[in-house]
Amino acid sequence: MIDFSALDSISSTGEDFREDSAPRLERKAQGITEERERIALAYREYQENIKHSASLQAEIAKGLLAGESIYTLFLKAMDAIGRMVGDRQLLDRTRSTMISVYGVGLREAEPLELEKEAIRGRLAKLETALSSATPDHRDQIERAIRAHRQLLDQ
Repeated sequence: MIDFSALDSISSTGEDFREDSAPRLERKAQGITEERERIALAYREYQENIKHSASLQAEIAKGLLAGESIYTLFLKAMDAIGRMVGDRQLLDRTRSTMISVYGVGLREAEPLELEKEAIRGRLAKLETALSSATPDHRDQIERAIRAHRQLLDQ
């Protein structure tokens, strides 16, 4: 048989309701909602990384067959690994190290060419920004453009 004697201690008039319990419960519910949103965002990012990694794996396989530069393929592999382990900086660190060691240190041409491609990309962005720059920023952007052009001439 079920014992309902404990129900007699519950007030039917709501006398046990505390004034501060509603805001406290609302804050708790808000915290739970925010946590769920963070989890959902992390999961979406994880799923996107998986898809991108799969795409990179296919690009690497095609690149091997097409005779693509081993340096480019290596960077794609490091990008895929970085995405799989959640290390957003792995690709940038790898590229920087590869250019320093193999390009500058060992004087291999391909890593230096990758650096020049990156410089050309930044230069194009700077030139685009120059057209809409305010007079305050124009001088600084022009200096950056000159510095990038000097790097390309080296």
